[in-house]
Amino acid sequence: MGYLVAYALVYGIGMWHATWALAGNSQTTEVFKAKLEWTDDETVTYNTLISSSGIVGMAIGCAFGGHIIQCGRRKGAIAAHFLAIIGASITMICNVPCLSLGRVLLGTAATTLMLTFGKCVVENMPEKLASKFAMFVNAGVSLGFIPCYAMGSLLPDPEDEQANKDDENWRIIFMVPALLGIIAIVMLVFFFRDEPITFCIANNGSDEALKHMKKVYRFANPSAATVSLDEALSQMVKL
Repeated sequence: MGYLVAYALVYGIGMWHATWALAGNSQTTEVFKAKLEWTDDETVTYNTLISSSGIVGMAIGCAFGGHIIQCGRRKGAIAAHFLAIIGASITMICNVPCLSLGRVLLGTAATTLMLTFGKCVVENMPEKLASKFAMFVNAGVSLGFIPCYAMGSLLPDPEDEQANKDDENWRIIFMVPALLGIIAIVMLVFFFRDEPITFCIANNGSDEALKHMKKVYRFANPSAATVSLDEALSQMVKL
């Protein structure tokens, strides 16, 4: 069970990308208004554009994320985290096009990772546990709002125009997805290297499937993990 919890947490890191795509710029409106010298009307227009770009990215991820993870759930997750890192890096250029483009990429990465997490749960866990771990998607996104909004405390008083114009702490908020992406990639590259069991079986990866099954399941005969896939499947015991 400990392995499965850690496995879910690593793949669940991507849920916070969704949080940042949805709400990551809501605290920075006054900062950008001062820095980019927007009028009140421009503030409404440009802030809406930057905010909605994350949603556009999430829609793109829903449409094409499935194709990204066909090469492998783990490989797809790593690619999506790289996309989030690129998106966060682009937003370090403080203008409307770059802020918008960066958030489109972040949103695309977010929904791709949400798809990946769902696949990893279904393809790697016993049915009884899969239904419990599935809640990590909603729980992860919802809990992410707490630190996301709390980071607004790093920003200056909204009424202090000069302080907002000089502020650079907004970059910390926008770079959080990059930090999360780096952590996730390190974990996936060095510690959680196995593709989900069902995915391996479907793609003729019997040896890899057996290796991963040994981490997820107990066997009636422990030596079953070293024999054929069919024999191992026949001796699996529920967690």
